[in-house]
Amino acid sequence: MDERQRLQTDLKRYRSIRDLVYDEQLIATIGELIRETEERLARIEGRVELGGPVAKAEEAGAANLLCKS
Repeated sequence: MDERQRLQTDLKRYRSIRDLVYDEQLIATIGELIRETEERLARIEGRVELGGPVAKAEEAGAANLLCKS
């Protein structure tokens, strides 16, 4: 599975979870994950290379958001 496929899978999962929860704080956090994932997916589809320090920091930030939930 390549990065684009993984992000599409993540995006689908985040949207499904968002539709099932009622906690406003959790919905806001998942909304942020969705926005970040959509941005990363758009960069990949635009053929922008990922893997540099900024991309790795973004991945760490998304992982931290999941842990805080």
